Amino acid sequence: LQRNQAFQTTVEERVVNMQQMVHKFSHDIFARIEEEKELIHDKSKDIECRLCEKLGKLTDVVEGVQAASSASQAKIQSELNGLTGLNIQVNKRLSELERGSSSLNDKFSAMDRRMKYMEHSSEDFKTSVCADISALEELMQNEKKERRFEDGEIISALNMYAESLSEGVSFETAKLC
Repeated sequence: LQRNQAFQTTVEERVVNMQQMVHKFSHDIFARIEEEKELIHDKSKDIECRLCEKLGKLTDVVEGVQAASSASQAKIQSELNGLTGLNIQVNKRLSELERGSSSLNDKFSAMDRRMKYMEHSSEDFKTSVCADISALEELMQNEKKERRFEDGEIISALNMYAESLSEGVSFETAKLC
């Protein structure tokens, strides 16, 4: 019995010892879990703070982009309005130029008709002048022929006269000698 009691005492001591160890172990584990919870909580707060900072910076960047976009859009709208005004002016100027072009085309057509008329008149004048020149050339040829004929008669008469003179001089010279 004593052995049984000693065994039971030993077992009870060991159970108490084991319970103390389990209790200490569970206490250490819970302490570590608590430490981990606090560490996780601190890390979460740190991460949350960094995320808030980054989110704040990102929000600032987005607001800046939106402001720049609005300013850019306003500038583009202003330039578009200016271009619309220029487009209206260009269209007006094109209309004026088209009217001027039409007027110039009409004047060019009139001038072209006048040039054709003048060319036709010039051809008629040229034909008339050529006919007059041909008539003059023919008259000159006839005049040349008549003059040659008359010159031939004059030369013949002069030759006859010279011959007569020569005979008269020979006869007088023969008388004198």
